[in-house]
Amino acid sequence: MDYPTYLSSGYPIASGVIEGACRHFVKDRFELSGMRWLQTGAENLLRLRAVAENDDWDTYYAYRREQRQLRLYGQSASNVQPLEAQAINSQPVLQAFVSSSHSKRSQLPLAV
Repeated sequence: MDYPTYLSSGYPIASGVIEGACRHFVKDRFELSGMRWLQTGAENLLRLRAVAENDDWDTYYAYRREQRQLRLYGQSASNVQPLEAQAINSQPVLQAFVSSSHSKRSQLPLAV
């Protein structure tokens, strides 16, 4: 980089700021003693560090949870009622079974 030419032309040079950000964001995490990284693992870690550094962790986690719900169950988590609500709003299973089986038994002929 030709610093004197760029400075005389009035171009901003932010190499110190960029180097500091790279040191904080990348080097401090990746160059610890004994660490070895593959490219895919390093990229994934950088993405997670970016989310954490930008204070977007809650939004990111909600998105990941929604994607997992869709992948496993094929429906959005916002469409699913919590178990407590399902229990309160549903008719008790045993009561429904007893009342239906009782009405069927009363129709059977008595054995002699």
